[in-house]
Amino acid sequence: MPESYRFLQIRLQLEQQRFLNFALEAGILYENGELCGTLHVNRSLLLAVLAEIKTLLENYAAANGKYRQFMAQNHVDWNDNKEPELDMMNLLCLPEEENQTKGNSKADQNQPSSRILKFGRNIARTGRNLRTIISEPKRLEWVTIDKGSFEQLILKLDDLNSFLIALLDSTQIRRLQDSMSTTYSAILQIRNDLGSLTALVKALTPIAETHQKTSVGNDELKSYLFSQAAAAETDAENKKKQHLKQLVEIKMQFVRMDQPSQEAFVRFDKSSFLIPPLPLSEFTFAQNTLKFHELQQRTSATYRGSSSVWVEWMSVPPTNGFHQSTGEHEVRISLLTDLIRHVKPAGFRAPPCLGYVKTVNGDSGTRFGIVFDTFAAADGAPSTLITLRELLGRRRKPSLSLRVSLCTILAQCVHTFHSVNWLHKGLRSDNILFFASSPESVNLNSPYISGFELSRPGPVNNMTEKPRFDPSKDVYRHPNAQSSQMENTYRKCYDLYSLGVVLIEIALWKRIEEIVGFENLSRAKPSALQDMQAWLLGRPRTSKAALPPISANDGPCLQQLDSACGDAFRNIVKRCLTADEVEMVPYSGDSESAVAVMLQSVTEQDIVKKLEDLARAL
Repeated sequence: MPESYRFLQIRLQLEQQRFLNFALEAGILYENGELCGTLHVNRSLLLAVLAEIKTLLENYAAANGKYRQFMAQNHVDWNDNKEPELDMMNLLCLPEEENQTKGNSKADQNQPSSRILKFGRNIARTGRNLRTIISEPKRLEWVTIDKGSFEQLILKLDDLNSFLIALLDSTQIRRLQDSMSTTYSAILQIRNDLGSLTALVKALTPIAETHQKTSVGNDELKSYLFSQAAAAETDAENKKKQHLKQLVEIKMQFVRMDQPSQEAFVRFDKSSFLIPPLPLSEFTFAQNTLKFHELQQRTSATYRGSSSVWVEWMSVPPTNGFHQSTGEHEVRISLLTDLIRHVKPAGFRAPPCLGYVKTVNGDSGTRFGIVFDTFAAADGAPSTLITLRELLGRRRKPSLSLRVSLCTILAQCVHTFHSVNWLHKGLRSDNILFFASSPESVNLNSPYISGFELSRPGPVNNMTEKPRFDPSKDVYRHPNAQSSQMENTYRKCYDLYSLGVVLIEIALWKRIEEIVGFENLSRAKPSALQDMQAWLLGRPRTSKAALPPISANDGPCLQQLDSACGDAFRNIVKRCLTADEVEMVPYSGDSESAVAVMLQSVTEQDIVKKLEDLARAL
């Protein structure tokens, strides 16, 4: 297939995956009564839809290409080391052995339920590894390409799939949509080059509505295709594709940043894409707040005389052999600012970003500040920035439903960050922000994520900040990511560990040092902080450094979670704290992409979805 039409093949693969997920969710494997009870449709109509899909592909392949081994009966090896060569046409073309059933009469084999059952068995075999089917299907070999008719094929498949999915009940549709979300997440993880990401963006762009759809061949089917339920399914699917498209575009920004080698990154002309800093003269700060040695992590200001903003500061020490130059730092800040400014999906929970500012002190180095807009309070009163850490010390414990809801939003945020390979690296309670007139009026369902001083837009090592020793920050970090140990590449599982610590704080509504029992966290030794993971999990500790003893009243940390929020919540937190067991264990034969897909799936299924289920139940 010509490279310029690659996006059409991806569109076909997406429709293929929707069909496969429908077939598995619908339970086409079952006998006649159960099948019709599931789909609320007669067998003849279902077979007409399946026949229509098969006819579409056959007719197009006859004119434009061929299917290699069209009726292949070769055994498929379903191990993880080889991608199966399967596609939707292979599903719809039953092998000869399926047409011969011992002990059944010829009449029985011609019954619709018998044909559906055979079809279902074929799907059952294929459905064992759906991820590999969508990632690299290999059966179809195009000889020629007619772009217009190919688009018509995809449009009709879209309609037929929407019709089939609309036959399911609401619970099944939600499960199927969750399956498609997982599929889309996997697609995003395994595509890491600009070429495939560009094709994916184009594939997710709706075909112009001006294209006239060619009618399907079955008159009975026509009357069902544009039903209200089918239209609703089409709309839901389009929204999912639009969200995925936004994520792909963000990931493309990351990839573009990572194109130059580290050495070339220092040499090439950066002025062509750098964002210039905002003039400090346009900001009005409170008196003395810009004094270099007294500068806080965040300061409020007025921008251009009227806009209320806040600035998150990060410092650059004087250049030496172990630190980035100020110029390299400014490149990183500029790229990071550009990303935050253009982030659109709500799942990122990033406050509106206006740009960055720069202050210089010859003796102490340079400071950069990312400028964010301030939200108005819900009651219309002037708002102030309030961190989760401040709430933990000042506001009484919220209801369980509010706490679980907040945990769910934060987990969704981390999952969204990781879907585009964005590592936050600074997740802790003082980087979770709210805007309200007072702590009591804070809406816990509207958090924002900050603390981007250690974030990175990709795997380029010289664009990653190394943490300085600070017990108040290390207490949230995975042992391998703490300042005393940070030698290797930062991993997604370290963010998940930090998320687990924050979830513990929210569940018990206490700061982590109070839960652990540190009398003075600023004096905590690195060896004690290294034992935090084992302490939280109730495992034997390797260091001789003594952590505060667990009181008889409170019991181990996980036991406290069990009492406060239930065993389901405890297991979610445990999954966060032990995510390194998924990402860091060397699975035999697994590629880096396969491990990324595996961890993203664990995050979605074992953390995000389970928190969503808990939030719905409460």
